Amino acid sequence: MKNKINEFIDSLEGQSQIFFKNMIKICKIEEMLDKSTFEQYLFKIMAEEEIRHQTIEVTASIYMKMLQDFCDRKICHVDDIFYLLEDKGWQKYDTITKNEHYWYKFIDLCVGTAKIPLSKKTMILNLFIKMLQRSNYVHDVIQLNNQYIYNGVLYQGKYDEGFARVTIDRKYEEGNNDCSYAKDLLLHLSGGNENVRDWFLNQIASVLILNSEFKTANAQLVRLYGPTGENGKSTLTNFLKKVFGMKNVYSTKVDLLMSEFKYDLGNVVNSLIVVDEDASECYYKADVASLMKVLVTGETLSVREIYGKPVQRNPICNIFVSSNHPYKSDDKTDGANRRITEIKINGKLRRDKEWFNRLFSDNECQAFFNLCMEKAKELMINFRKGMRIELPEELKVRKTELAKDNNNVLIFIEEQGDFIENYSTAEVRKNYELWCIDNDFNPLGKTKFNETIETKLELVARSIKGSKLKGDAYDRSLVQPRFNVRAWVKP
Repeated sequence: MKNKINEFIDSLEGQSQIFFKNMIKICKIEEMLDKSTFEQYLFKIMAEEEIRHQTIEVTASIYMKMLQDFCDRKICHVDDIFYLLEDKGWQKYDTITKNEHYWYKFIDLCVGTAKIPLSKKTMILNLFIKMLQRSNYVHDVIQLNNQYIYNGVLYQGKYDEGFARVTIDRKYEEGNNDCSYAKDLLLHLSGGNENVRDWFLNQIASVLILNSEFKTANAQLVRLYGPTGENGKSTLTNFLKKVFGMKNVYSTKVDLLMSEFKYDLGNVVNSLIVVDEDASECYYKADVASLMKVLVTGETLSVREIYGKPVQRNPICNIFVSSNHPYKSDDKTDGANRRITEIKINGKLRRDKEWFNRLFSDNECQAFFNLCMEKAKELMINFRKGMRIELPEELKVRKTELAKDNNNVLIFIEEQGDFIENYSTAEVRKNYELWCIDNDFNPLGKTKFNETIETKLELVARSIKGSKLKGDAYDRSLVQPRFNVRAWVKP
């Protein structure tokens, strides 16, 4: 039988030869073609179905059943492309087509000397190809080398129930997590604060958890802000590429995803990590800020490639932005700000050549990956207990500052909050505009201004009259008892 298999393989060339050689090995076709295997199937089928005679139909059914048992979940056919489940996960063979002559040769190899007419062989082939066809076959799984991660849990072997959405050319090695150089880099990027460093590490480890509920609860866009160059931001990007693989770290311009870089969105949505290595100083427009929120939280959105049809996707990406400028946006709502955490970097990354060699060594990258795996496991266990990734107090303070810098109404409320409730909306707005002039701020539009007051002070604009009013409106009500005005009041 081995000679016949070799003759079949030698009759092929190019990728078809590689495909069938790997397929015969992976599916154990040599074992399937052993005479004793056929006899076992024949005996079982005849006993179970109470068949007395071996007809052509019975023989054809046996070969079909053998092909199904030996090949199912090891070969699949998706969108006219064949895949084999090899050691590193599903591998694509895009030049293999279902109508080529080599499939008929393969069926001839399988049935051997059995007297099966061409019509039955064609039936077996058609049913076999149909059995391999799959749809919606991409699952939120990370395939490692003979291991895979599903919902933050590590399993041994290859994921065979569908295509893993991400493949990482690494294997988790338990206990090997001594990565002092990587920790030193993160500590520098965290301003020397260990609490911030630990939170930052958890955010990086979170990339290994493809779970929509976890992402909604915990994900943050991490923005590294440092006014000086050579402060380690680019070093981090290159390190992540080395740890998780170049194909899993996608570089783009986040602020241009709704314009010049709109066709990057498909790659952004499906990448494990997205980096904007040099974010510009311009404001993020409101539509970009809204898109960032969707990407960070993993909400379903429509993406399309050039000349392609729009498709619905759930983003798995974790976004890391580096910039020499603080975050600014036209979006003054809390939605985007709640999902953006900015870490300020102090000073340049001053390390010798040996330090960089150690950081990018295979041992350091593997140890850091192992540490991320252990952190991801811990995070998922805590999440199932109802715990979230806790933001350090230092970053909470920075978040508050960021919100104020991006929405000056918050500062106005902090300073003038005692002169809003029961004051007329017109007087409050006038005072705000005068306050902006005094403090050299640009006043926000009325809609954003009103939304901020409603959200932060839990007030509504409603028409009232009489003694409840304050300020200029109260003075007018003394002169005009029936004076009625729109004011900010408790609902």
